[in-house]
Amino acid sequence: MAPILYGDKFAKSMNKLCKPANIKKTAEKFKALEKAEGPYSFGKFAKSILPKQADWGGNGPFKAWDNEVKGIPLALRNQLTEVIRTNLNSRRPLAMVLSVGDNVEPKHALSIKRFSYRGTRYIGMLMLCPLEPPR
Repeated sequence: MAPILYGDKFAKSMNKLCKPANIKKTAEKFKALEKAEGPYSFGKFAKSILPKQADWGGNGPFKAWDNEVKGIPLALRNQLTEVIRTNLNSRRPLAMVLSVGDNVEPKHALSIKRFSYRGTRYIGMLMLCPLEPPR
């Protein structure tokens, strides 16, 4: 089943926070959240970083977030945790780009790559979610 939270609005909102012009401010907010709430694990701070339901594409995705995160295999959540936490806690965090789409297989898949674009280094994360076949 494809998660309801993964839409263009959520990814665009996260990408706006993690673009080169905003990544330092986002990293500062992340560090403050870790100090106040303990170590980060994937999904833990999403509602604090994006508190407006409009940034998620509405009320449904915002409310469903915690359950949807649990549906992602632990190994992939751990990978995301490590990459995001290490980057945002670094002295010079790289901009990050999130892309979420449907997987043609009935499972989650994750690809994480570092790349350069127009002289700026990024971390790209592609999350593919199980696609529910048409009936």
